[in-house]
Amino acid sequence: MFCFRTSALRPVPRGFTTVELLVVLAIVGLLIAIGGTEAIKFIRRQRPVAASQDLQLFAKRVFLESQRRGVDGFLRIAPPTAPPHPTSIPIEIWVDTDNDRAFNAANDALIDTYRIPLTDASGANIQQLSLSTLFKNQVQSAAWSFNGTAIGTERLLGCDSVGRAYDPTNRLQIGAVATLNLTHVDMISSSLLPRRNHQLRISPAWNVQVVPVAY
Repeated sequence: MFCFRTSALRPVPRGFTTVELLVVLAIVGLLIAIGGTEAIKFIRRQRPVAASQDLQLFAKRVFLESQRRGVDGFLRIAPPTAPPHPTSIPIEIWVDTDNDRAFNAANDALIDTYRIPLTDASGANIQQLSLSTLFKNQVQSAAWSFNGTAIGTERLLGCDSVGRAYDPTNRLQIGAVATLNLTHVDMISSSLLPRRNHQLRISPAWNVQVVPVAY
């Protein structure tokens, strides 16, 4: 009598069903969407960081230009440019070519301009950076020639060739650190968190720093 052994039957491999593939694709799509949203938020958070670093280097140049030329320099936050569009808030470096320690656009020389864009060429609002943590159409500053919040008023800081920061309207050295706030407009409305202000600080000896402050 012969005995035969049969091998155990192995399950036949099968692929994914259509439903399973759709579920996997949905999960992958959700992860991509979440990652994309966070990436966009990260880019928006980085805008005031990058701008504050640019402004820090820009403000340091005032002293360097003053030393190089042997005359005083001015850091000026000018009123927003008027239409036709685009409009922006110009932040400017000037040198005191008439050597009177007072700012005069007719006699002094404009060296460079850093702009905070407000609108595009069509007049549409594109403002992303704000110089105020309260309202995007204000300027928050202290120890400049003008310390209110009106966006249309110029603010000035003078710097002599040895690095003393002064108010050009009275020619006196400032007695406290001059500050300028910089944040993202979406942080003001709390639609972008955490809310963080990158404060530009210029000491009476023209030492320029940027200090992140939560608000």
